[in-house]
Amino acid sequence: MQASEKRYWDIPSILLLVAALWVAALRLWLTDWTAHLERIEVLTMLGIVLGVLLGKSLFSSSAVRWLAFLYSLIIVPWQLSFLEENSSFVLRFLIVNGRLGSTLSTFLRNQPVQDSILFIATMSLLFWLIGLMASYQLVRYNRPWVPVGVAALGVLLIEYYHPFKLRGSFLTALFMFFVLMLLGRLHFLANRLDWEENKVTVDSEAGFDLSRGTIATGLLLVV
Repeated sequence: MQASEKRYWDIPSILLLVAALWVAALRLWLTDWTAHLERIEVLTMLGIVLGVLLGKSLFSSSAVRWLAFLYSLIIVPWQLSFLEENSSFVLRFLIVNGRLGSTLSTFLRNQPVQDSILFIATMSLLFWLIGLMASYQLVRYNRPWVPVGVAALGVLLIEYYHPFKLRGSFLTALFMFFVLMLLGRLHFLANRLDWEENKVTVDSEAGFDLSRGTIATGLLLVV
């Protein structure tokens, strides 16, 4: 198999990424800074699904960028349209678009913004891109760390600005734990690939032992 066709399909890694990013979105929702933050959780999951599919596909990187752009133009506005109660998608879309335009204009004039639509739209787009890029880079290149790092920075900022709540801090710790587990899993996969290429004999229990050690280390670091 050529290097351009290589894919890193590892179910535990994907599940750890899903868990970490879902917890990050849940941490934002728990702040209760505004209504409809649950849309961000939905967009995060949808972004992960699309990223996994694009990463697994045989499309070139340039084709993936165009597909991701087109899907973003469809899915993000579709989810934002649910901020309105009207039954017609077109009418919901027009109302949300009008609110966004008015709020952005107010913001650029350096005036107080009363409508939360700009914050929701910004966070929705950010978490959508994090989910999309992290899952795509995980499956295609085995390197999801830039978008995961952005998610970690977001979680730490939320923890800093949000008044202390036990549930919120627990989610922050849980996010860090899943990220550390993902780091350990990807490190093990990279080592296993090197072992296979160099024909090194490895104990069948090595994966289990390393996972157990990663869990213990992760718990200690989080605590």
